[in-house]
Amino acid sequence: MADFQENYLGTNRQEEQERVRQLADDPEVQARLTKIRGEMQENIKWKNYLIVAAIVAGLLIIVFKLLGILLVGLLYFFVYRPKKEQRNAYFAKGGKNNDDLYAEEFLKPILQKIFPKANLGQRGSLPLQAMKKVTPKSEKYEPFFFLSLGDEQDTRMCNLYSSHMETRIETRNGKEYAKNVQVTDFVGQVFSMQLPVNFNGQLRVVPTKKTLVLKREVQDAYPGALPGEQKIDVEDIQHNENFNIYCSDELSARKFLSPRVLTWFDEHISQNGLCVYLEGNKLYISLYTDNFIFPTPQTPEEVDGLSIEKEYKELRKQLDFLLDFTKVFQS
Repeated sequence: MADFQENYLGTNRQEEQERVRQLADDPEVQARLTKIRGEMQENIKWKNYLIVAAIVAGLLIIVFKLLGILLVGLLYFFVYRPKKEQRNAYFAKGGKNNDDLYAEEFLKPILQKIFPKANLGQRGSLPLQAMKKVTPKSEKYEPFFFLSLGDEQDTRMCNLYSSHMETRIETRNGKEYAKNVQVTDFVGQVFSMQLPVNFNGQLRVVPTKKTLVLKREVQDAYPGALPGEQKIDVEDIQHNENFNIYCSDELSARKFLSPRVLTWFDEHISQNGLCVYLEGNKLYISLYTDNFIFPTPQTPEEVDGLSIEKEYKELRKQLDFLLDFTKVFQS
């Protein structure tokens, strides 16, 4: 892993930038990217078209009643349906939505100039058990934008959104009404990697905070001690204000929780909602950032502004963060 870090965190940076510059200057690549931008623009137009069509249809029905329904039917058969058939033909020929175009056709070739064995796409796999262990209690988990480096430790990351439904009571005109509301539980990233040694059992490190009034330590909706786990303390004063530790094997846990690792927890958990789950040699880390990395461009202006050089800088920044963020576990 040391060679991997040396190659990609420092010594090959100029060579890497030259490869990206050559990619950006390649006429065939430029032609392909122009085609991708065009497809993304068409996808945005179709999305906007559906919104306008729904508004127009609603207004016609409200204003003209039965005549409006007839007009909407005519518009459906002679305007909407032909356009929908064109869209179906586009996807039948291998066309993609903007999420896939941006990740697989635009970002992936840039990523592979940095990490030749890397992969990137909107879909991938993240074990449900891991998501439950490193994020607050939730009902629905939606991971997307999966990035893998193809390195020795199988370093990966993805965006994750999780939520649950709550029934709330609202009062309108003196009457109470029940309303189902979607509540966000987690917005951020999940990292995973394989450690060079095998951990006996499982270990979780959960973020905590102090209540404003009584200054009690709470860990919000993150799970407490699970079956087979026990909460342990360590000889580290600062950690008591930042996180709780749960494990199934205390001896293995104390061996893993070196002063260097505890310092890392203190530095990162105090600044972010960070949670760690380790089982065997598989390590998962969640980071509540309240945003997603590499959101798909949503407007024509954002699509026109896409460039290889710009996306490379952002991609390199995220990769540097990922490698620096996880390096304490890579030795």
